[in-house]
Amino acid sequence: ARPEAFERLDAIAMERDDWELQRGIYRRQLERLGVGGPKEARRALHQNLATIALEKHGDEDLAREHLDKALALAPGDLKVRERLASLTAGADEHDKAVELYRDLARRDPRNMEYLRQLRRMYSSTRQHDRAWCVAGILVALGVASEKENQFYQRFTSAALKLKPVTLTLAQWAEHVVAPEEDWSLSEVLRILYERIGGRLALPSPKEAGFSKRNKVDPEEGRSLLAILDAVARVFGVQAAEVYLNETFTGLRKESTMPPCLVAGKDMLEGRRGKEIRYAVGRNLSLFLPHHALAGMLDRDNLKILLLNTMKFIFPNLPEPAGDPKHHLRLRKEMSAAFRSRVHEELKGHIGELRKKGGEISLARWLAGVEKTACRAGLIICNDMSVASTLIQNQVSPLARLKPDELVDDLVLYTISDDYATIRELLGITIM
Repeated sequence: ARPEAFERLDAIAMERDDWELQRGIYRRQLERLGVGGPKEARRALHQNLATIALEKHGDEDLAREHLDKALALAPGDLKVRERLASLTAGADEHDKAVELYRDLARRDPRNMEYLRQLRRMYSSTRQHDRAWCVAGILVALGVASEKENQFYQRFTSAALKLKPVTLTLAQWAEHVVAPEEDWSLSEVLRILYERIGGRLALPSPKEAGFSKRNKVDPEEGRSLLAILDAVARVFGVQAAEVYLNETFTGLRKESTMPPCLVAGKDMLEGRRGKEIRYAVGRNLSLFLPHHALAGMLDRDNLKILLLNTMKFIFPNLPEPAGDPKHHLRLRKEMSAAFRSRVHEELKGHIGELRKKGGEISLARWLAGVEKTACRAGLIICNDMSVASTLIQNQVSPLARLKPDELVDDLVLYTISDDYATIRELLGITIM
């Protein structure tokens, strides 16, 4: 009840250089506070006990024990986590040190020391592919040492080497999709695309000005078309028609029905293979049925479509704002397209969304789809430097995200178990 008494006892122990007495004072104070005592006070006591154990007794095991307890009381304290990670690495508890440094990197993806220590821990535990991936982050961010750069370049391949496998939608949802992309919402939009996509007011490629003479020539675009075909098989999507636009640079999904791709002249000549692969991976991920409406309808029209779907499934919901006649026409199209099975499926997915509470955010979903697309580009180009450079040079077409936000997400994805799983599935691990 009197903190000043504890502080005076602590001062007396320090004046005497009596570290056993000091440790006993701290332990007794923890006993007085009990497990229900103020967390901040208990955290400070454990943290100070760790310092006493380390600096006055040279007892690293006891220091780690108290740091563990301090961290449990304050998981967001980076200083405690840093110190515990350093001591754990020094004690050769490499697996635990990996998790600590990985969690630090998740909290601060631009901290080079966290990433460097994580790479060292992976190397110490002979997880060479993971070490290589982290080295790629350091190279991409321009902070790699000569040794780290040499290690990364040694195992970097210009060739596209993928196992002839097709990623399932379950694997996409579990191992590729960004957290901001709510998969229940993706399922709703997938059903809408498949059932009424053809009834939406979208032009055909021909109506948008693309004809057979605009198609990419099979000889001139051999490399691009071969990569498209290979990636389409891996992603489990139909290879899209590709049209050439000589006034355009890069590759983009066009808002037509069915959707198509538009390529600039640079995609046929002058681009490195990895740059083409990133562009193909990023754009073909938008041809998954769950992502198909992204980039085809703007956010306002997506919102109108979604709100009318919810009103159609749950008639007691309020009428969406806007043109009542337009809403009625939309719901009439839905009535003709949605059979009982589809109706129940939509009801289940929308029910899941409503259980989560709060407003359904299409802005967040579009940001998630954008991040997922960048992840897909990284997977296919297999080079963090290429992916980050192209992100910095592109305008985010789906969401109002800064390039650094997308690069940070790739850093987090690169150090994740999900990325390691996908690399194993596709056979792109370095060893």
